[in-house]
Amino acid sequence: MLSSIVILAILSYFVLSEINKFFKEENAKQRKEFFKKRIIFFIASYKERFITCNEDDLFKDSLKIKGFLHCYFPHQIPDIIKNCYQPEHNKETFVLLEINKVKVKSPIIYEGSDAEIFPHIYGPLNIDAIIKTHPIEFDKNGEFIMPDYPSIELEFLPPSF
Repeated sequence: MLSSIVILAILSYFVLSEINKFFKEENAKQRKEFFKKRIIFFIASYKERFITCNEDDLFKDSLKIKGFLHCYFPHQIPDIIKNCYQPEHNKETFVLLEINKVKVKSPIIYEGSDAEIFPHIYGPLNIDAIIKTHPIEFDKNGEFIMPDYPSIELEFLPPSF
């Protein structure tokens, strides 16, 4: 019995020391990459994001039209913005929602073709899953400026998530 407790204490010490190493400053780049894997983005109209007061109504138009919220992985955002959301093509203002996919309560299903897979949220997006709302900005040459993300360090989650 005592040997089991000693073994458990030693294992706990090693696990905690590894977690502590992960959060030290010299591992900032590794930590940022770890958290980036938990981020997806949704492009919403300014009206959809800020005029809706009731969380149950958040993005209901997108859900009604498609049956899901069409989200994107970070690497997909620049091409989507370039092809669909340039200011000269839209009269409406859009924002980029940075989402912690681990906190999303509705099911996320990864769908698409062999060439491209997209995360789709089948159901409402809970407001606490939204980390930050970024304006969609362009440089003086009209090129989209990708925001730096993740905006915050997400809580530590086991690698299986």
